Amino acid sequence: QFHVEINAMLWARSSSQKQKQNINFSLGQIVKHKIYGFRGIVVAWDPKPRMDVSKWDGLKDVDNPNEKPFYHIYPDVNDTIEAFGGPRHFRYVCQDNLELSPHSHKPLELNVDLDQDQWMWDAEGGRYIPSAEMKFMFTEDLGENETTLVEAVRNLRKILTDCLLEIRVGDNNQLFTMDDLFCQLQFGADNLEDANTVGDLIKEVWKESPNCDSRHQLDTSIADLLAGKHERALSNLSNIVSLDPLYGEAWNKKATVHYMMGEVDNSIKAAEEALKIDDRNFQALAGIGLIEMDLSHYDKAESAFRKCLAINPWLVTVSSRLSVCMSKKDK
Repeated sequence: QFHVEINAMLWARSSSQKQKQNINFSLGQIVKHKIYGFRGIVVAWDPKPRMDVSKWDGLKDVDNPNEKPFYHIYPDVNDTIEAFGGPRHFRYVCQDNLELSPHSHKPLELNVDLDQDQWMWDAEGGRYIPSAEMKFMFTEDLGENETTLVEAVRNLRKILTDCLLEIRVGDNNQLFTMDDLFCQLQFGADNLEDANTVGDLIKEVWKESPNCDSRHQLDTSIADLLAGKHERALSNLSNIVSLDPLYGEAWNKKATVHYMMGEVDNSIKAAEEALKIDDRNFQALAGIGLIEMDLSHYDKAESAFRKCLAINPWLVTVSSRLSVCMSKKDK
């Protein structure tokens, strides 16, 4: 989990650095909506909106809103009651519709419990001070030790990455191997929580790459996939596997994107490439089974699901789908 958090922090920092020049408001600042009048705290921002906002009512006078920065806002509850007739705990607002709120020595009244470890009220400055972690991810000023801190986090990520790569290769007798992890997954886990922990570690090993740029591209592709930007995700993943055809997790995510785009033949081909690299890739097998099930190829789906569960018997969704395939066959 620590490795996941470190990677997420560095990916967020790298991504925000490329867009920072277009951002007008900082984390913790209190802003005001130009149209609806409510105040709120900036708790995050996106260089572009995560969904199509072109038809939103409040953006009719904004040119090309899908290309503008958007802010995650925790609004003042009394302001939203006045503006909307009821409380709101979150707003997603275009930069063009925001302005700085007049200075106030009193914190806002929110409809959420603000984490005091992440956000500290500064009465003198009239704003909230984000944690060092939040500042790190959004490239805010970390003070005189910023260079040292950034380098320390990068070095820590490298150490953790090297450990995961050694686990995958299995050439360090002081570390456990992938065989050890799969054995633990199949026979050693006593409950679903423990099994998920082992399974997540296996997936982190698959995600890792000795090439930092490839790993960053993979994480960017996953973010694009989750945001529904399938074409961009596919372009990135195709570039990764062309440069590193042995990057199994890139093939696996490429299979997912093809599936989401309705390209089932390409999805199966990409999943099969992932399995050539590691035939224990239970995610790829689960994906193939799902496609065959969608196509009503229940024999093939059952075969893929059984192979998947032989590797990871704790996948509840796969077990459910296997049962459906078997019941369909019986009919």
